[in-house]
Amino acid sequence: MNAILMVLMAMAGLGNDHGIPDNMIQAVTWVESRGSSRAISSCGARGKMQVMWSSVCRGCKTSDPLAKLLHVDAFNRYFGTRILSRWLKRARRIERGSDSAAWARALAAFNAGHAGFYGKGPGSGYAMKVLRLVRKGQNRVRIAKK
Repeated sequence: MNAILMVLMAMAGLGNDHGIPDNMIQAVTWVESRGSSRAISSCGARGKMQVMWSSVCRGCKTSDPLAKLLHVDAFNRYFGTRILSRWLKRARRIERGSDSAAWARALAAFNAGHAGFYGKGPGSGYAMKVLRLVRKGQNRVRIAKK
């Protein structure tokens, strides 16, 4: 999809967290970037939720000037929650009856893509960090279906 069209769609949907609880978003943000809007990973993920531009705009390059929009908190949150909610929907189809397992799978996928979704790569450690923050009460969120 065209990058400009993606930006316009995001502007229309700003404020939509795609059903992801606010405190889960805060935990992801803390683990990903310690809350820094300026964060850029070595692989090009940007902003608080460390979103890859290629995940937002299929076929677009990380050098695309519009990728800098991911440093704007509202855009980053919109696309980060959109990606996480898609993984969560897929995980819930597999992990029927265990929503905490679905969250763990979705968080692993958010971090490591398909490898994380299928239990390979670093995603499971990442998921446990996020869920540990949530369970400690620093970010009070009920891990349950919305």
